[in-house]
Amino acid sequence: MQDKATHVDTVTVGILALQGAFIEHQAMLQKFSCKTKVSVLQVRTAEELIKCDALVIPGGAESTTIALLAKLSNLMEPLKEFVRTKPVWGTCAGAILLAQSVTNTKKGGQELLGGVDITVARNGWGSQAESFEASLQVECLRKPDVPFTGVFIRAPVVLSLLDDPATAPIKVICRLPPDLLPPASDASGPDQSVVALRQGHHLLTTFHPELTSDSRFHEYFVKDSLFLTITISVFYIYHQKHTMSQPQAEAPTTHTVKVSSISDKTTERHLHDYFSFCGKIEKIEFDEKATPKTAVIHFSKPSAAKTALMLNGGALDGAALSVTSDVVHQDEVEEPPKEAPQHIEQSDKPRAGIAAEYLAKGYVLSDHILQRAIQIDNEKGISQRFLHYFHNLDASLGRQALGPEQTISGKVTSTLQSATQQMRQADEARGLSKTASEYYTRALASVFGQSVRDFYTSTSKQIQDIHEEARRLAKEYHAAEGHGAGG
Repeated sequence: MQDKATHVDTVTVGILALQGAFIEHQAMLQKFSCKTKVSVLQVRTAEELIKCDALVIPGGAESTTIALLAKLSNLMEPLKEFVRTKPVWGTCAGAILLAQSVTNTKKGGQELLGGVDITVARNGWGSQAESFEASLQVECLRKPDVPFTGVFIRAPVVLSLLDDPATAPIKVICRLPPDLLPPASDASGPDQSVVALRQGHHLLTTFHPELTSDSRFHEYFVKDSLFLTITISVFYIYHQKHTMSQPQAEAPTTHTVKVSSISDKTTERHLHDYFSFCGKIEKIEFDEKATPKTAVIHFSKPSAAKTALMLNGGALDGAALSVTSDVVHQDEVEEPPKEAPQHIEQSDKPRAGIAAEYLAKGYVLSDHILQRAIQIDNEKGISQRFLHYFHNLDASLGRQALGPEQTISGKVTSTLQSATQQMRQADEARGLSKTASEYYTRALASVFGQSVRDFYTSTSKQIQDIHEEARRLAKEYHAAEGHGAGG
């Protein structure tokens, strides 16, 4: 007898039905048959969205309009959450919404759902007059020898595939042959001929499969993307059910990254010093006999491993390191602390702050890595533990130096001259700068207090902000080393 936990009778594919070609997508999804029944649902509310196992975001309308209607329908945040956990297929305008970044936006920018690590250009092929059809070879479709007709109407252009080792790899499904690139395009780079791709369980096409009579792309999305995800989920449930009563051996840590392209000069101590900025290291498996050397670094927390992946391409001993992982490391789910912590771990810090520490110590990080640090902070926010620690430190120092209900960072925003005088008086009266043992305390109690506070507690920053904080840290490190040498 078959276990019910291993069988799925019906799956529900939603189609975002705010504007665009949602009727055409529905007709396509109802056109083909498969063993598991596919139910199609037009989605206009959050309540309808939660009933879906997968979602299609259609084109046929401007992406800015779809985003605006989603916001007015209180759907934007539910859609972002859906994208994080379930399969989504974006066509044309829907592809733009799934992108990580977009160019050629209207005045005021555009809100995106994200989910696929690419940059696209709106209307990249030109205006409506530059619309065209192209015969595409798509190996992953049923009957791959039969070309698929791609309908491109004010289609977006993929400008770049963003290399992020912390996320699933991007699989290019189809490219437009060079001889088919329309004259109006600027598709000169290697990524700009990409017209269909997958990342994880998401599918993205810059053209309109729903405007043809060919349902193979819809079959592909349902059978390969959706059913694969459901099969994995069902297997997990089945596995949990049949193993929960059995004693389990302690699982080894999975918070690991693989480091390759290591310089001949690099020792295990060098690796430890370099990656300890990310968080607590449990152990390092260093293969010094490999050519070039390789290492597997085990961290105590997944957030530390995720920070390490951010450093892919960073320089150590003159070599550009390759930092990769076979799994996607996620930050820990944290509960707001009941009281302000007295200390913080390295893995609690904002990634931009950690990047500044690397620079301050003389390591070389490219602007791409610094931008990646800013991006992670933007996506995940600053940890609650760090924010509570930092705000408490600011308030505590303010009470000591300036009186009740005062913060140091808030006080020094008046003017540079008055702030300097204020802090000198506070130092003379209480000796705070002389007795402070941590950089944050001294930095907050300086004329740069507000800048420091904003850097560590806000996700809104630029690459230059990281360099400025690195310079402040470098002075701190230099002063500490000078004090130690003379002591």
